[in-house]
Amino acid sequence: MAADELVRIGVVSSVDTDTGMVRVVFPDMDDMVSPELPLLTTGTGWGLTNAMPEPGDNVLCVFRGNGRTDGFCLGAIYDGSYDMPADQSQRGIYFEDGSYAYFDKTTGSIEINAVGTVNVQAKDVLIKAESVQINGESVTIQAKTVSVNAETVQISGKSFSVDAPKVRMNSNVTVVGKLDVLNQEIGGG
Repeated sequence: MAADELVRIGVVSSVDTDTGMVRVVFPDMDDMVSPELPLLTTGTGWGLTNAMPEPGDNVLCVFRGNGRTDGFCLGAIYDGSYDMPADQSQRGIYFEDGSYAYFDKTTGSIEINAVGTVNVQAKDVLIKAESVQINGESVTIQAKTVSVNAETVQISGKSFSVDAPKVRMNSNVTVVGKLDVLNQEIGGG
């Protein structure tokens, strides 16, 4: 086998995500189709990835000197048909729907943008930061118990309501403004 046939550029014709194999068409070899070729991946075992090329993607394949049946697909090749989604300071993963997750080494920040829902499931989630800000049309917290521990808690809005059969405040309460008591007794206890 000639040296120029050991490393070949082809086009993915089919993908088997269960086995991590691809078939590749080589247009410069009369559209010869390879047997299933294992895809080189960035991890196996505990760090397995599932980033497979899609049919139509250009890929680089390498074959051993004993024929075209014994080879590997090294992965997809950037062919210039689309703009690179980030600059050199950003490294991440970008999806065709506009979703992405990347690290920006100049700012030290991680950016995540999802066109759809972000679902995080874990035994525990710990967020440590100087400041945490949540912006949205609505925010819902559902839990058996919600604890807030802070030197100052400030709640502001056009209205505030507490809907509970019993409310207990273990401190002095100052009311600035009008206090309407409806069918309730105010006092100790």
